[in-house]
Amino acid sequence: MNTVVFILKYSIAIISIMIIAFSCMDEEGMELEVARDISINNDSSQLSSRMIPKDEVIRIIPSVSSSGRVADEVTLKLKGELLPPTVEGKTLQATSIANRSDFFVVSYNFRGAEYAGGIDLISKDLKLKSEILFADADISDISFLGNELYFAGSTSSLPDPAFVERISFKPQSGTFSLDKNVRVSVGSYVANSVYALGSNVYVTSGNDEKIGGGLYQFNKSLEKVAYKKIKDARWVTGYKNNVYALSGDPSQVTIWDKSNLTKVDNFNHNGSSHAESKVTIDVDSNLIFVAGGYEGLLVYDLDGNFISKHTFGGESVTNAVTAKKGKVFVSNGEGGVHVASYDPFLNIIGKLDLSENESVNHITLYEDFLYVASGIGGVKMIKVE
Repeated sequence: MNTVVFILKYSIAIISIMIIAFSCMDEEGMELEVARDISINNDSSQLSSRMIPKDEVIRIIPSVSSSGRVADEVTLKLKGELLPPTVEGKTLQATSIANRSDFFVVSYNFRGAEYAGGIDLISKDLKLKSEILFADADISDISFLGNELYFAGSTSSLPDPAFVERISFKPQSGTFSLDKNVRVSVGSYVANSVYALGSNVYVTSGNDEKIGGGLYQFNKSLEKVAYKKIKDARWVTGYKNNVYALSGDPSQVTIWDKSNLTKVDNFNHNGSSHAESKVTIDVDSNLIFVAGGYEGLLVYDLDGNFISKHTFGGESVTNAVTAKKGKVFVSNGEGGVHVASYDPFLNIIGKLDLSENESVNHITLYEDFLYVASGIGGVKMIKVE
């Protein structure tokens, strides 16, 4: 986030808190019922204009280092584009995507001094089923746990803007519900990632550990289980029995036991040291993939031993990575999306031939679909064959 915008948003939060009423407060975190402006639209027919069906083959522009043979084995077909919602005339930008077998969700924030955000619920046949909009909150990331959605963000309605929240959805009807809605304050200015694993929810907030930034563990009811200070925490994910937290300054991966956040290991990496920039981490096939900003894609084994690195040239700033079953997709901002294979060494296959006018800021591979978030350009749903 731009530093000036960040300061403005925090100033708005301080002013807004003077007029917001809280139901209860404790020193472990605030569980609130606040006067928030939330709207839910469960009319799928009304929402359908935001989903544009497609059926177009996406060409892969081969990398100079690609063998060519692997590129022939990857077929990508654009099946739909989801346009972003608006809140009070402000166009939101897509920030993250989460999946389960029958639905996926997209989170949004607003790039500007004001807070505004949203979440879309989409069925796997690419029907936009439900929409929830927040006039007072940016949504950074989102994760499924059963029939609950957990999301991280920042808001004008808390003394410390960072929060994690839970809402429910009804899979039979594909609609959101506020029946079990809970919002809990976490330290620092922005909660930037959330990951549900087993019966726990893990949240990172940054960038100042002196005011509560770091890694949080909650149970499903959003009662705090553990907290670890991490300077400039930016992303969290899980793999097997561990939780992996990525920080930017210092550039480090910290590994924690998922049951109680007992520290397992940590190692330094060369990326993601640029202030307030988004970077993510993914773990698959006993490999750790780090989106390293200007340093590109970095690959390590589970012990933190360096395996390989690849930069993508031009305007590329590697901000997100998603890896599954021998394929890894990398988003590089204005540098677009690249695909590679690994076993464990990277073979860069090529660049997806997408719109040149879009900057990609998040990417998720789930089963046979790739989801590409392009800010105010919305989300592309791409079938991987």
